Parts: sequence; structure tokens; C-alpha cells
Amino acid sequence: MDALGWIGELYRSSEQRPCRAFSLPDDCYVLLAAQPDFDAGWLESVTAAEVARIEQREETKLLETRRFRFRCGCTLDRILPALGAWRDQPEKLFQGEESITIQCPRCAAKFSVTRDMI
Repeated sequence: MDALGWIGELYRSSEQRPCRAFSLPDDCYVLLAAQPDFDAGWLESVTAAEVARIEQREETKLLETRRFRFRCGCTLDRILPALGAWRDQPEKLFQGEESITIQCPRCAAKFSVTRDMI
């Protein structure tokens, strides 16, 4: 799945309504989001070429402007609770080292964790 597909999935799960994202020339992007009583067949079948000409063929109104940014949002404070099961077995976790490196499974950010943090 490409970035435009990710936006569709994000919108379905966070806004709980279908949408389609389109890449147009000159680094322009369009997000068509379903509104009440939307035409599901049209939303699924509309092409990028049709979207590029939509203002010429349909009456349109800008409802909102959004900036999309993909980031994980992980922090050490969010990751540390996952290590709670090792609190009683620090030797097994640290294996003689002063610290360990934990890598976020989503974004691959690395965090250094010491014994006193657990």
C-alpha cells in the first residue's frame, strides 16, 4: 500500500468515514472525504483525472484544510511500561550491560534504557 492508501486507512479508522486521496500534477494532493448521504459508487470509481477537473464539473466547497504528517509518537515514557515484566529479572534483561537499547517496532527510533529506569 502506498502513502495515499495509508491516508485512506487512517481516515477510515480515525474519522470513521471513507475517503480517497489523489496525487495530482505539481505535487498537489486532493482528499475526497465522504459526507452524509454520499454516493459510495462514485467515490470508489472516480479517477485522478476526474478529480483534477472536479471544480469545472461540480459545485464544490472547501470544508477544511488539513496537513498530514506521518510520525509514530513514541516516547521512552510510552515504551518503558512494556519492560515492566522484567522488573524482577533485570539480570536477564541487561545481561551484564549498564544499559540496553530499545527500538520502537513502528518507527525504529532507538532509546537507551538503564536499570534504574525500569
